[in-house]
Amino acid sequence: MNNANVAIAGLTFADDRDSISVGSGVNLTVTDSLFRNNGQDGVDINGNDSTVTVRNSSFINNSDDGIDFNGNGNKLNISGLSILNNGNNGIEIDASDSTLTVSDSSFTGNTGDGICPFNDLFESAFSLFTIAAKEKPFPTAADFAKAVQQVAPTVKRATKSENPKTQLCNSVTASQQSHPRYGESGVIEADAPNHWQQIVTFSDSERVLINNTDLDAPSVPFPRERTYPAEYTEAMSTTGYAYAAIEERHKQELERLSQELRIGLQTETTARAEEQVQEQVESLQKLFKQQKEQNIQLQQRLDEMESLRQLETENQQLRQRIQDLERAVEERPSLRDATRTQQWGNTMSKRVKH
Repeated sequence: MNNANVAIAGLTFADDRDSISVGSGVNLTVTDSLFRNNGQDGVDINGNDSTVTVRNSSFINNSDDGIDFNGNGNKLNISGLSILNNGNNGIEIDASDSTLTVSDSSFTGNTGDGICPFNDLFESAFSLFTIAAKEKPFPTAADFAKAVQQVAPTVKRATKSENPKTQLCNSVTASQQSHPRYGESGVIEADAPNHWQQIVTFSDSERVLINNTDLDAPSVPFPRERTYPAEYTEAMSTTGYAYAAIEERHKQELERLSQELRIGLQTETTARAEEQVQEQVESLQKLFKQQKEQNIQLQQRLDEMESLRQLETENQQLRQRIQDLERAVEERPSLRDATRTQQWGNTMSKRVKH
């Protein structure tokens, strides 16, 4: 596409050649999308003066690069990306006079590099950061300065009148504690390559390029001025921005993980408390049911005992009545004789009938 304003959101680009090919004069914004299993690149930027912004998207298993960044005067801004398992590089850079901004993104499992610069300026800046961050995840300005010594090509030496030599065969000592050769002594056996460094030969015959500020030799008038070519000043500035962006991304990631951990712990605690309350409710319900059943059984037994008590009372009343009748018979003989006569008459009547 050329000379277009395009916004893409929530799409999946799969099994194509280049999912999106960006030409010149394009303003493209991509959010919440997936680029996977394409024959070459996920996004190929090959024109000039285009601005591409990609947020919260994934580039997975593309045969070449996740994003191929070429052309002149382009701007590529990416954030929240997952670029993984691509056949070549996560992002391949061969652009000139262009700007790349990366934040809150991850590069994992790519066959080549996560970010691979081919352009000289991008490559110099990226090499500076790679070397500086090799031993420290958050390198300091001194670490970047040390990295510049390894990345910068040999600067053309000035004429003898412009570049004064140091006094040769003078003994010097590495006095800066941060220097790997701290406390060791050596001699200067070669001309200084510039105004701020010396070539020092140590006892193990290793020749080391050391900053004047890291050396202690009162007899040698070391100049302290330190300058860099303009292109490396720009490279260091670009690297500083990259370092600041990565440091900020790490801080944000730590804050996010801490917040997720707090939320996870609160959720787990709440879930456990709810589970315990539910267990207690179920236990109380079960106990209530058991108590209810026992109350019913007790009530039944009480009813049975009340019936027995009433029967016992009635029996006592009957016994009392019988005793009263017997006593009355004993106290009245005529009644007793009448009773016996009646009994004899009843007996004789029964015999006559038979």
